[in-house]
Amino acid sequence: MGGLTEENLALKGEVRRLTEQCSALVGDNKKLRGSVTAAGGVIDTLPPALPAGPTEEEKKAAQAAGAKAAAEAMTQAKKAAALAAGDSDAEDDDGSKDDDDGREDE
Repeated sequence: MGGLTEENLALKGEVRRLTEQCSALVGDNKKLRGSVTAAGGVIDTLPPALPAGPTEEEKKAAQAAGAKAAAEAMTQAKKAAALAAGDSDAEDDDGSKDDDDGREDE
């Protein structure tokens, strides 16, 4: 869970950085467009605009991915807790399973 939290923070930082870069590029584009029109040029395209945020589809996809990652993390945490408690039904390297008391099943 901690790893997912760290990754989430890193991704939020990356989104913030990219948003700042986009804002700077939009500003540069505005200046360049102004220079073109001041020099007598004609611009026949609309200026770029920053997206208002994620679409509903993107939000749903992110939520589904988060739920899947959380479920996988929970499964791994349960396995780790079972191993730490010595209560594993996982197969050993030789293909056998151990009982709760550490003895192999017969």
